[in-house]
This record gives sequence, C-alpha cells and structure tokens, in this order.
Amino acid sequence: MFSRIDSTETTIPELTNSEVKDIRQFLDRSLNETVMCALLHGFYTGVVAVTMWTLVSRKNCGNSRRPRFFIVIILLLYAMATFILFFNWMRCSQYFIAHGQNFWTTYDAYTHESMPMNLIENINAALSTLLADTTLIWRC
Repeated sequence: MFSRIDSTETTIPELTNSEVKDIRQFLDRSLNETVMCALLHGFYTGVVAVTMWTLVSRKNCGNSRRPRFFIVIILLLYAMATFILFFNWMRCSQYFIAHGQNFWTTYDAYTHESMPMNLIENINAALSTLLADTTLIWRC
C-alpha cells in the first residue's frame, strides 16, 4: 500500500551465501553491542548512585579533599560512559534507520564511516582509560 521509492538506493552486488551470512552476523553483532552498552549503562547508573551516596554520607573523613576528588573522578568517568552510549546509539540509529533499506545499505554505511566519528570515540576511550588508571595507581 505504502511503497517507498528511494532514488539513492544502491543495488546489492553479487555475493556468496557465506558473504551474506558474514555481513548479517556483523550487523547483528553491532546492534547487540549497542543494546548491551545501554543495559550496562543502567548498571553503571546504579553503581554511581550508590557510590555517590556512600561518599557524601561519610561522617568522619580526615581529609575533606579526597572525597571531593573521587566524586569528580567518578562523575567524569560516568559522563564519558554516557557520551559513549549516546555516540553508539546515535551511530546505530543512523545506520539501521537512515540507511536501513536493506542489509547492504546498512553494511555499506558502516564500512564507509567517517574518520572524525572514529577519532572522537577513540579519544574518549583513551581519556577514560587514562583517568581511571591514573586514579587507581594514585590510590594504590
């Protein structure tokens, strides 16, 4: 009844069954990774809430700078994790919704991803790792 004609639709090249299977597994893995990231972010939210409650409700802390430092570090790490979730969700919706005419257009969008998107994600991951490792080394 409602047919959508897209003039930019790409034709699917001749692929073997194993290539089609590999592409579909790749796309399935990418979507599952984004959903798992969202579920884990809910877990992170609970851990951050309990940790903040524990740090804020301490009665006797000899050095008042230390809890504030940990609060800032934890909130920065949580903000970076939230950014990664937003970034992955945005990218996944772009590929599966905007380019989701068929499996080939979705895969083609994934393989022709722009360099700045990868760079932003890698910089955020490196900063998160650096911040977490530095704090862990400082505390131990």
